[in-house]
Order: sequence, then structure tokens, then C-alpha cells
Amino acid sequence: MEDKIIVQLARPERDYVKVYKDFLHCKLLTAEEKLIYIALKSFVTYGKDKDEVYPSMETLCKITSMSKPRATRTITSLVKKGIIKKQRRGLTKANLYTIVDVPSM
Repeated sequence: MEDKIIVQLARPERDYVKVYKDFLHCKLLTAEEKLIYIALKSFVTYGKDKDEVYPSMETLCKITSMSKPRATRTITSLVKKGIIKKQRRGLTKANLYTIVDVPSM
């Protein structure tokens, strides 16, 4: 009979957000744009076909410590740069954001 060693973590594994190193060094985006992008990436469920997420504006503001107007301007800038796509889903639903993988970043 073989003895088994069971290792139990003191706490559950922490979630993480995957971003590429070249993204962090990218001069195309401002610090605020990178922060919103990373916040959006934190909602991605890996293994899905598309990087589509739908956090509320209030949630994004809380995560990034940005005001609603500032976060809205930053998201608009990311849309204009083609980094994300934004789709309105109605007055009572959060917007749908599609994160675009831009290799040139």
C-alpha cells in the first residue's frame, strides 16, 4: 500500500487576468485605457470562442476607481482605437463588450 501525501492550500487559488507583456509596453494606449482593458479582461471566461463580457458601468468604475464620465470617455477611446467593440443591449442591461486581440499592441 502506497502512502499519499495530500497538500491543502491555506486559501483557494486566486483568480488572475492574462495580458500580454507587449500590451503593457504598448505606447498606443494610455494608463487609463490599459486599466479599463484589464478590468474588462477580468470578466473573460477562458475556453469560450469569443472574448465577450458585460460588466455594468458601476462595476467597472468600482474596479478602476474611475468616475462614470471618465470611464465612459476611456471606453469610447478604446472603441475608436479598435481595441474593444461595444454593443448596447437595452436600457436596463449592461453593454456587451467584445475584446479584440490586436497583435500590433
